[in-house]
Amino acid sequence: MSQYPKNIYIPIFLLILILILSFFVPLIRGGIISHYDLHFERALQPPSFLYPFGTDSLGRDLFSITFMAAKSSFFVGFGVVILAALIGVPIGMIAGFKGGFFDTVLIRITDGFLAFPPLILPFTITALLGPSLINIIIAIAVAWFPWYVRIVRAKTLEIRSSGYIEYSIVMKAGWAHILKIHIFPNIFPAVLIQASADIGYAILMAAGLSFLGLGAQPPELEWGLLITQSRISFLYSWWTILPPGIFLFITVVLCNFLGDSLREYYDPKL
Repeated sequence: MSQYPKNIYIPIFLLILILILSFFVPLIRGGIISHYDLHFERALQPPSFLYPFGTDSLGRDLFSITFMAAKSSFFVGFGVVILAALIGVPIGMIAGFKGGFFDTVLIRITDGFLAFPPLILPFTITALLGPSLINIIIAIAVAWFPWYVRIVRAKTLEIRSSGYIEYSIVMKAGWAHILKIHIFPNIFPAVLIQASADIGYAILMAAGLSFLGLGAQPPELEWGLLITQSRISFLYSWWTILPPGIFLFITVVLCNFLGDSLREYYDPKL
């Protein structure tokens, strides 16, 4: 297959840059100003040379904590996608390849999860398990894995009718071997496209749950939690809500742009 076009590398580079900065900026800024301690005497200071993003109502350096929160947001985004794929991809491949009873049972179970509105199931699971980053990942992944089942099953049914699959079956190849060697490499692009866009949506949904009080909890740092903590002060201190909001917006847009670029690359007919 030909080399990836340049427009795919742009969002990848920018996302990696944000992730790298999330590790190095707090280390560098830590020598200048502590981002963990609360200093109310410097609370709500506007952007300046010492505080590029200003300070929040607790006196924390917004420049540092915004990038520190990026680690938690990316952790949730990648965690949700990996967990949802680990659940949905095997189920989709088995359902599409085996067919019959397996297909009927697995798809009916999947349809049961799809019956819930996208936000209600994560909201309920997080409320039952308790608010934390790990529980957010579990809750969103449980709500999203059916989409991977549907995508993978459709691709598996398409590949299942190919001649080389029929030949492998005739040659008595095991179904696990066929799924691993022949099915998975062919469905991987579809999973990659879905996952690249879902990272941004997972970060956005996690921010929404944090805003409702069901996500990250202090002293954790996450973009949605920072937005929640600034909801009172931003009316007269506009800079408190902008950094986490802008980085959240940029990350979601970059993930969507990456997903669209991958879709155009793997399916030029679109």
